[in-house]
Amino acid sequence: MKFLLKLFAWIFGGGGLIVLGLYLTVIDFWTVPGDDAALSASILPTLVAGDLVVISKEGIPEISNLVRCVDPDSPDRFVVARVIAHNGDPITIAAGTANSKGRRSPSPRRCTEPVMSVTSKDGEALALDCWQESYDGANFEVLRSPEASTAEPFEGKAEVGKFFVVSDNRALHLDSRDYGQFEPRLCRRIYFRLWGAAGITEPHFNWVF
Repeated sequence: MKFLLKLFAWIFGGGGLIVLGLYLTVIDFWTVPGDDAALSASILPTLVAGDLVVISKEGIPEISNLVRCVDPDSPDRFVVARVIAHNGDPITIAAGTANSKGRRSPSPRRCTEPVMSVTSKDGEALALDCWQESYDGANFEVLRSPEASTAEPFEGKAEVGKFFVVSDNRALHLDSRDYGQFEPRLCRRIYFRLWGAAGITEPHFNWVF
């Protein structure tokens, strides 16, 4: 018994030192704020306001990474979206899907919860379709409006030295279509959810970004 206690103490103690070392050098923790209805809607279905996530302190994110970028209108706030293009890449957003240079792989798969009820920043309840998506090797879920197929397509190009980011909630977005493009140095990669907003009843420690 004493041996087991010592073993557990050594494991958890060593793990704590590793986490502390990472925290001091390469990672940080961030709780997604819940006081911005537009942001709370735009991060669905990947994140929920109140989630505790692990983000990078340094380094430049890559295509398909979920990122937290400094809000250009308010330096103490952030935009959370996914990098889909950079450095002059062409961009097409049509029928609720985003693509650049053929990075998106078509998928007919729905989410486990195929329809999600989402509240807009104006307090309107919307039923959005949830689809699984694969983009440049990353797999994640996105929300689309049932009327997305009739919406006018967006065509554009990423600026050289900038990221074009798109919300996983394609219907209630808060991304480069709203704020313009972002300098990579102002964006930090979101690695995973460490703890869900509802505690143990929510998925936590998920590598889904």
